[in-house]
Amino acid sequence: MYYSKHQKGYKTSQKVQVTHFRTWKSGKKWVYAFMAFSLLAGDIGSIPLLQHGQEQIVHAATSSSGTLVPNSPASTNNNNVLAGDVSTATNWTTSKLTGAGYGSGTSTAGGGWSGGTWTAIAGTTQTNAVSLFNQPLDMTQSLTLSGKITTSTNSSVASALGVMLLPTGTSLSLNAGGTGTGILPTEGTPNAIFAGRDIFPLNSGSTSINGQSVANNDWTGGSYYQIRISQTGANGLKQASASTNNTANPVVGTGTYNGTSGESYVLTWTPTSGTTTGSLSYALTTGGSTYTVTWPNLTLPASMQVGLAASAGGWTSTMTYTNTTLTASRVTAPVPVNYLNKVTGQAIPSMGPSTITANVGDTVGLSLVAPTTSSPDSNSYTFLAPAAPAGYNANSSTNTVISATNPASSTNTAATKVQAVAQGATNPNVVNVTYTPSQQTVAFNWALASGSTLATLPASKSYGAAGTGVTTDSSVVTDNPFASTTLLKNYASDLTSAVPAGYNITAITNGTTSYTGATTAATLAAFAAANPTVSATQASNNYTVTLTAAAQTATFNYGYINTAQHTPAVPSSMTTTGGTTGANVAQSLPTGWNTPSNTATAANKIPYGYYISAIYAGNSATGTPIATGTGMGPQTTSGAWANFPATGQTYGATGNQYYVQLSPYSVRTSWKVSVLGTDPDYLDGLGNQPNGVVVGQATPNNQDNLFSYIATNSGISMTTTDNIVYTDPAGIRYIITGYTYATTAGGTGTTYSTFEALLAANPYIPAGLYNQPLQFVTVNMISDQTSITSNSTSSTTPLTPATNYMPINDITASTDIDGVDDDGLPYAINGYNAVTNIVGGTTNYWGDATNSLKLPIGSYTETYYALNYLGLQAYQAQSTYTTVASFLQSLSSANLAKYTVSSTTTLTVADATTISANNQHIIPKAGSYNPSSDILSATNADGTNAFASVNNVPVGVIITDRAGNNVWVNNMTVNLPKNKLVVGTYSEKYYALTAKGAADYTTWKATASPSANTVGDFINSGQTTSGDYVTATTQLTVTNFILPFAGGSGNQFLYLMISLAAIGALGLYFSKRRKEEELEFVPEQAGYGASTNTKGNKARFFQTLRKTRPYRKVFHSKNRIHLAQTQRKEGKND
Repeated sequence: MYYSKHQKGYKTSQKVQVTHFRTWKSGKKWVYAFMAFSLLAGDIGSIPLLQHGQEQIVHAATSSSGTLVPNSPASTNNNNVLAGDVSTATNWTTSKLTGAGYGSGTSTAGGGWSGGTWTAIAGTTQTNAVSLFNQPLDMTQSLTLSGKITTSTNSSVASALGVMLLPTGTSLSLNAGGTGTGILPTEGTPNAIFAGRDIFPLNSGSTSINGQSVANNDWTGGSYYQIRISQTGANGLKQASASTNNTANPVVGTGTYNGTSGESYVLTWTPTSGTTTGSLSYALTTGGSTYTVTWPNLTLPASMQVGLAASAGGWTSTMTYTNTTLTASRVTAPVPVNYLNKVTGQAIPSMGPSTITANVGDTVGLSLVAPTTSSPDSNSYTFLAPAAPAGYNANSSTNTVISATNPASSTNTAATKVQAVAQGATNPNVVNVTYTPSQQTVAFNWALASGSTLATLPASKSYGAAGTGVTTDSSVVTDNPFASTTLLKNYASDLTSAVPAGYNITAITNGTTSYTGATTAATLAAFAAANPTVSATQASNNYTVTLTAAAQTATFNYGYINTAQHTPAVPSSMTTTGGTTGANVAQSLPTGWNTPSNTATAANKIPYGYYISAIYAGNSATGTPIATGTGMGPQTTSGAWANFPATGQTYGATGNQYYVQLSPYSVRTSWKVSVLGTDPDYLDGLGNQPNGVVVGQATPNNQDNLFSYIATNSGISMTTTDNIVYTDPAGIRYIITGYTYATTAGGTGTTYSTFEALLAANPYIPAGLYNQPLQFVTVNMISDQTSITSNSTSSTTPLTPATNYMPINDITASTDIDGVDDDGLPYAINGYNAVTNIVGGTTNYWGDATNSLKLPIGSYTETYYALNYLGLQAYQAQSTYTTVASFLQSLSSANLAKYTVSSTTTLTVADATTISANNQHIIPKAGSYNPSSDILSATNADGTNAFASVNNVPVGVIITDRAGNNVWVNNMTVNLPKNKLVVGTYSEKYYALTAKGAADYTTWKATASPSANTVGDFINSGQTTSGDYVTATTQLTVTNFILPFAGGSGNQFLYLMISLAAIGALGLYFSKRRKEEELEFVPEQAGYGASTNTKGNKARFFQTLRKTRPYRKVFHSKNRIHLAQTQRKEGKND
């Protein structure tokens, strides 16, 4: 604030001043406009008063009133009423007063001003007049009006004699009075004051005035000589007086009137400081006494005019006002002088407005050049404009423009005629001085906050005067707000777009003022809220924009390598703290991000059994990892765990995700063999600890690896087809009886019957550290040396359908599980008899090897089975089958091989078809001959005796001559016709069809000619195959002589010899048969097949001696056929 040397305590602000004024209220400060007034001038009508501000004295400025100082007051320094002002007649306006009770008067006012004396009424003229001081007075200041009133007579003292106060701008009603309420010069004028002698009071007996109750004998019954202070209301009517004298009465009655000697008066207004409420008193000194009436707590308008009033009424008297003095303050009005920016039209911040205090009506102006006597101007007062401030072009007629809001005239636009300022109205007295601002350049230069990192700062941004790197903007001039410029106004968006991602503008400063914020938006908002304005100096137009790296976090997410199996829950994601954009992530890693759990899985620790194998930038194992670990050791082992890189990873504006890949440790499993009982191959305790397994994977079956390791390192190659039974090169078998599982070496384990059961109970590799053996599996085995051996080809011969075959006869050796024949019985193995399975043709026989049986013709494979260790377990565990044979017969081929040892013997049951005949026979040419007579014996395929038919098919015969020509083809039972053969030697061949041949013959016969379908025809047909028949040959000699005793002695002799030969042959045959049957072994067994380690329980054999049946004697050759039939019959019985 600046204080004028002319007006103490007057204050202004640094803004364009607009002065507002208040109404007439007590206790308030007021400045009032000067209004037009009317001066009463007769009885006929109203005459307007002079408009206040129209000075009576007009002069020109011949010098300046001084150079205005921005933000400081100024004054014209003539604000008080001077003595010369009162004595100057032109400062008074005199008018005739008319109205009822005043008389007709004359057409003009009587008397006039001269030398400070106003002759109001000429004594010879009946006149009533008022004289009004032209200058409005400030009623917030004290006022004193004094003088002396004289009259030419004491008897004609007129109707009123005193002083007036009228509100400035109020028209005085010149048709006063006439209402019967008393005659005052102010009556009819609103809110007017009259102080003095009111010659006409109310009529006696009146109790009210204009509807208002009258108190204290106010105007009632008074004399013509009473004095008072009276006031009209807003309607212009006289009001009940509130004035009081210094005694008890509101009015003063003098009793006498001393006008001829003169009466002195003093009107005094004393306001409460700074208000228009105060005390108004009127003192009248007459006859040596002073009478005073006072109106306390009276509120008056802020601006009023004083006047003098004289009324002779219907009388004639000369009335004179002399020695008139006035002490008061004139009504002033402020003349605000604003200093504006030519571009923006706004006030220049560095130049607060100046306020000139001037009297209403003065012409006040500004100029760049002071007036002189030789070059005066038309202003009352002329002030010089201040020099252009810094940042503005120097004053010149081009650069600096002075203009009044209400110019004094069309040719004097730099001055204004001062007007009063009405309440609430805009001050009309404003004068603006407009300066041209200089072009400026506003620059924004980037800086980086301490502790922040950024490789390259953004490019600086400049706006204003054309230049390198500057955005040309002619609107960037001094004091122009950024927001009002053409391009600079875009600074916020321009700066925002230049901010690197992940950074914030946190400060903007020009070295004098700083604006800060946590974010770019907040900082720019704070800057914008300050309404940044182009400064006058380049230094203040250079702004440093500070970039601060935004706070960042990095998230560490965990996951397992995609090959990991049966993993525990991954650790929760972890987040770094304290990071900022561009900072090294390694400097703010999450606490415990790679802490291992040493014994078991723990929350937010790397699960036990796993290590950090890789770290990826991102949220998945994609791309190239930023770090890797081998897993070959604990975290403390160099390179075993992936460590976050010490450099190279910085916080970005977004993202900052890291994927920590966990992998299971590579561990080992321990497998070994444990043999129960005998261990011929010394496998017990052999084993290994293979690696290549990882935590969490399915429990591996290292059985193959185990035996491969044993073969490689111990030279014991074991083969298996089912992974249960293992056989060494010597045929010794080891059988897996179960698996024992433990998690520590030598620890108590659990035994499972199968690996599947072990796997179900322990499906995964448990957690452990690198290369640590975690699973200890013992393969429990027993050496199974069970064996059985048999003849490759049955030793039973001949083996025909008639033979009672005993399978045990072909078992040559056996051993029990322990590799020894504990009971000495080859057919009894491990406590159970061997089982035989004979297969051939339609035969599939299963039975105890101790049982005998007969077999049809054919080739058979006989397999002996003995229960091995597994077979014993399986058989004894079931209850469905009561014999070993039925149990084995129920097994699949795989289980049969699994549960038994076996040996194979080949059986061939031959066709027993035979036929024998005499070697030779001599027959007469003309004799009858039956070929069957030369048959000695024949058997069927099943070994039974036969003769005419073998295997139910006739025996065929073919007789050929020496040349090999067939001369007879037929069945042998057909007689050869006499003389069929010529004398000579013939070959007679018998054909007995085997079972196979009988079948072939039957098939052939179905299509053969009925006249040639004998067996001989079948043989002769060439349709036979190998094995269809057996043969016997007789040399047949045909002669012409007859043997003795048979129709011829020669023939009979021949027959005799043949018969003797046949008898001899039969004798030899039956002799052999008898020897074979004399001793036949039939095993009857006590505890047959029981397993025992003693030899006392051996099978006992009993022999039954069969006596050979006696052969009947053959007495004659005629009994040969009968003899053969008898032999066949006896054979069946055998």
